[in-house]
Amino acid sequence: MKTGNRKLNRFVRGDTALDPTLVTANNKWDFCDEPVFRSKLTKERKRAERSLRPFLLVLVTLKDTFFQAGKNSSAAGCLGLIDTICQKTRDTDIRGWYNRGRVVGVICTEVCPESSKLIIDKIQRQMGNGQYQDCVEICFHLFSEHSNGQTGAGGSCHIPLCFYPNEDYYNKRSYLFAKRTYDILGSILALVIFSPLFGLIALLIKIDSPGSVFFVQERIGIGGQPFKFYKFRTMYQSMDDSIHREYVAKLIGGSVGKQDESDTQGRKKIYKIEDDPRVTPVGKFLRKSSLDELPQFLNVFKGEMSLVGPRPAIPYEFEHYQLWHRRRVMEYKPGITGLWQVEGRSTTTFDSMVRMDLRYCNSCSLIQDIKLLLKTPVTLMGAEGAL
Repeated sequence: MKTGNRKLNRFVRGDTALDPTLVTANNKWDFCDEPVFRSKLTKERKRAERSLRPFLLVLVTLKDTFFQAGKNSSAAGCLGLIDTICQKTRDTDIRGWYNRGRVVGVICTEVCPESSKLIIDKIQRQMGNGQYQDCVEICFHLFSEHSNGQTGAGGSCHIPLCFYPNEDYYNKRSYLFAKRTYDILGSILALVIFSPLFGLIALLIKIDSPGSVFFVQERIGIGGQPFKFYKFRTMYQSMDDSIHREYVAKLIGGSVGKQDESDTQGRKKIYKIEDDPRVTPVGKFLRKSSLDELPQFLNVFKGEMSLVGPRPAIPYEFEHYQLWHRRRVMEYKPGITGLWQVEGRSTTTFDSMVRMDLRYCNSCSLIQDIKLLLKTPVTLMGAEGAL
């Protein structure tokens, strides 16, 4: 089973799914239904993000062959399967439907890597030698600070999406549909309105320095998936990114701007690279006015970004994220503007930026998105903290 597949976030219905009431009716193991289990999984993940104590998620998928014997036999078999799994786990562990009628989940709380290996070995031996060998598929995922969070080929993040279940997807369907609708309409409208500026900016960039007009970079989108991120080029061609890599590591680590919250003239501390020698004269103007961001409406139209949302992460930035930082990347589509861009921009610490993103994610609504879109031009005219 590929646990990163979004099909796990949907209810499975039809002949190849088990009626969950047949299992929960005989509930001696305190077996949770899907909404309750997913809610507990989310809380366990948030607890692990704070305490840094890992937990093990066991997912047992019932294959089609499991259901071929008929519904009554399947129900009895499933009860036997759950009984077997529960006997090999602890009383404090959480059991339930990860995917109702199809995928059984067990959350083994507060386990060290060594303990998780023992649990995995016990379950694998029991399943491999028993009647379930050919009709179930088992996956084990350890949520740990050290076992996840690296970016691989193409910039993708090796964090299973199963740790980030869409608990309230069905409650947000109307909002998500409306959000995608205004993303498409808004991006088309913006591209039409700003099309004359595209030509002018392209001309200024070519006059200012040799090289391409656009800057294309791998960024991390929703679910840790990479995409090509578009901006107008503001730096000299083929510049080394080591300056930014070093700065990002210090910024996320909290060592940037620790001494003073304001400079000698009483202005707010700016959390960005100032007087960057890689930036061209035209690039400074484009960054100050945020006109370099205009090509991102192409990303919005393609569905890789939204008009409103957290800023997309750079792969080498993501590698320095703490566990709790990752949620801003994994659960929500990145945006051109958002709460941080309107209220903080580069005048806040990295942790404060993440908290703003999470605050938006926890309370996102169509009304809030519209308010942030209306506030964005006012913020841009102020240009304080512009990148």
